[in-house]
Amino acid sequence: MSDEHPFTGSELKPPTAGRDGIDTLREPRRRGDPIPVIILTTFEEPALFEQAVAAGARGFLRKDVSPEELLAAIESVHAGQTAYAPTASQAVRNAGQFTPPAGGADVPTLTERERSVLRLMVGGYANREIASMLFLAEGTVKNYVSGVLDKLQVRDRTQAVLKAISLRLI
Repeated sequence: MSDEHPFTGSELKPPTAGRDGIDTLREPRRRGDPIPVIILTTFEEPALFEQAVAAGARGFLRKDVSPEELLAAIESVHAGQTAYAPTASQAVRNAGQFTPPAGGADVPTLTERERSVLRLMVGGYANREIASMLFLAEGTVKNYVSGVLDKLQVRDRTQAVLKAISLRLI
């Protein structure tokens, strides 16, 4: 990370005076401040994950994450990607918080490779990491990500992850 994009860490204590970490995250968003935020939590509640992502969190990890994983998440978010712990998204799927749209909406058909890329996107992995794990060129992964975004009719990775969970594609 460069000095022109400083990093600030802050610990948010349990809710006090009717405010919690999600409320604190919403404040800069209301002012139009796009500062990237990673939520570190002891909770794996699907509703909290959903609220954090909706409020603009670019990362959502458990507090017991390893220093190496935390550094990777910070670098990923700093690079414009997301860093969602696989357990967070799994908790959402397990709780059934997201349901497919009513009215028989068409569910996009993804290839097996697109599903593999999408699963790793849910885990918050950057294109370079996905490429390494799937033994692909980074440019090829970018093409798969673009295809996933196009098929899901969304504009970014966060929306793709949320829509994929809601449609039970992963």
